[in-house]
Amino acid sequence: PVTITQSFWDAIIAKDTDAAMAFVADDVVIRGGLEDYDNKADFKAHMSSDLTLAQTFEVSDLKLTSEDTVTCLIKVTHDGYLVVIGPAKLQVKDGKIIYIEFS
Repeated sequence: PVTITQSFWDAIIAKDTDAAMAFVADDVVIRGGLEDYDNKADFKAHMSSDLTLAQTFEVSDLKLTSEDTVTCLIKVTHDGYLVVIGPAKLQVKDGKIIYIEFS
């Protein structure tokens, strides 16, 4: 799970949405961000938007907290302004991220 999570964030940081989505299940559930998502297609559309692509992502402190769950700290900036900072929880099943929660 840690390797999958790190690879997902590495692709997001590199602004390679297609590579990032390779680590995400089709029925992924995302909660706690600016919007909630219940599938990969909608999440990919958001991550591919001009607004999101203009943002800078930093991820640190990845920790395996259970057999299938990784937590980390995420920081998002836009034009030098802090947009989001806080913990995130990602759950992995069968090699794909199935759940992402931003606190």
